[in-house]
Amino acid sequence: METIFIILFVLTLLYIGMADRLSTLVRILGVQGILLFATAFVALDKVDALNLSFILIETILVKGLLIPAMLRRTLQRNGIVRETEHTVTQFQSLLVVTVIIVLSFILANSIHQPHLRIGYFTASISAVFVGLFIVMTRMKIITHMIGYLILENGIFLLSLAVGNEMPLAVNTAILLDLLTSVLLLAFLVDKVGETFQTVNVHDLNELND
Repeated sequence: METIFIILFVLTLLYIGMADRLSTLVRILGVQGILLFATAFVALDKVDALNLSFILIETILVKGLLIPAMLRRTLQRNGIVRETEHTVTQFQSLLVVTVIIVLSFILANSIHQPHLRIGYFTASISAVFVGLFIVMTRMKIITHMIGYLILENGIFLLSLAVGNEMPLAVNTAILLDLLTSVLLLAFLVDKVGETFQTVNVHDLNELND
């Protein structure tokens, strides 16, 4: 069952490589949150009930529902529909994401550690680099935030790849940092949109004190 969830998560990364509409990227984030919830529920069988409950709330409520809802509201308020400026084409983006996944799989299989979960490690490294790739190749501020959220999902999976130990304090810090970042993003996108009537990254160069 875990393998199915990991495969579905990797497929969402491929879909991200093809996606052009920002609403689609937001929906994929929600799907990833639900998949992380299902994966954590199956994988974390050796942690205490409090830690497990917090992780499940973090994935299904925050990653799967709350953050996508906040991003969707920001898109609607600013009339943002799609990413209009790319540094790569959709085909090139899909090709790069595919290469990232393949290289991550090769890397995971080259590490001979008995406690390392190959599937989790492959998906986690893929998500981290796909998130960075989105940040580097997309122009809109909100797309950059989506890239960072995908990267954070990869970090969550990485913690599952190396074992079942996930301290409650660490999860709390990650969750607070995530929510703060999304709130600041929504405020920034609104203000930049009001000032420049656009929300591209290069507009930030024109901002000053």
